[in-house]
Amino acid sequence: MLMNNREKEIYDLVNALGLPKNAQDELLSCFRVMPANKPGAKLVGKAQSVLNAMQTDYEKYKMKPYLCGTQSKQYISSLIKPEYQTACVVAASGNTTIELVRNGIKEITAVDINDLQILIYELRLAAIKGLNNVEFENFLINHSSRDFLSHKVFLKSVKPHLTSEEVINFWDTFLSLNTPDEIYDYYLKGGLEHTSPSVARRVLPFLKKGGNYFSARQNLKLAKIETQIYDIIDFLIKHPEQQFDYIDFANILLFIGQDAINENNLDKLSEALEKIKLIYENNLKQGGTFVVDYMMGFEPKDLSKNVKSLTKIQEQIMMIYSMVYEKLQSYFEIQSMSFEKAAKATPLDGPKDTIIYVKK
Repeated sequence: MLMNNREKEIYDLVNALGLPKNAQDELLSCFRVMPANKPGAKLVGKAQSVLNAMQTDYEKYKMKPYLCGTQSKQYISSLIKPEYQTACVVAASGNTTIELVRNGIKEITAVDINDLQILIYELRLAAIKGLNNVEFENFLINHSSRDFLSHKVFLKSVKPHLTSEEVINFWDTFLSLNTPDEIYDYYLKGGLEHTSPSVARRVLPFLKKGGNYFSARQNLKLAKIETQIYDIIDFLIKHPEQQFDYIDFANILLFIGQDAINENNLDKLSEALEKIKLIYENNLKQGGTFVVDYMMGFEPKDLSKNVKSLTKIQEQIMMIYSMVYEKLQSYFEIQSMSFEKAAKATPLDGPKDTIIYVKK
């Protein structure tokens, strides 16, 4: 088969992914729809490889993004002081950013190591600008809605609020190539879209009532938002000159801990915790608040539980939480806050989630 240079580049790119033949053919067909040199094309290829991957492919699973996240944002309003203006957060699905701007934060640096997650983040922020609260729920949360991840809704109401050609091309192509059910079942990690909209309204205050939503939307239009595709710990270590009133690491320490266990290298978690101490010293403004960890299905009192009653995976997670909690106690005067669990995102079956935070 004769190929020009562009076709050969596409073929080599797809072949390097190591997919089954039928998945390669499907992916090649995507590039026929979207030229390889068009902004967003490589991201479409990457997303399709994740969607088509075997369920046992752990590396591809780690690349899956969250559409709605797994965490409650009920705690944010009680931590934000009126004078706070700036924040650095894990981008994730965008819920933290939306809740922060609703509470008056003017400038946010959102960082995520997963470029596919940044695409979700951008989609969510554009959706809140273009949809009312019911339409937003139907597009991004209510899987049973006919408008869930609807390409038609995207084109009419969301696309006009996106500014990046790469992001626009990605979603225009990805939503036209895949059905909402295929994206839901094979591309996304499970989150609040697997619960009911009523649960999402309880744990995401900006959705609780129309006034909250429209306040968030208005503030978001005025806020300065910057995204970075980077590991948030490394980003802040690299930029000690950047200081913030509020920093939120969500649950990244759990992922670092799980990788450390899988690699049989618990020093990896210890090193991350050492860096957090530096970030507190260098990047958090005086009077600021740092949410260091979000622990799911867990309360500090659980540390005294008999581990013999736990399954192996529960025991691993408790070991990570215990190590994080004790190390942070040795560094800081930590505080904790527990609240209604948002979603069953870990095997721990406690009824509440907990944040561990420090003030400066």
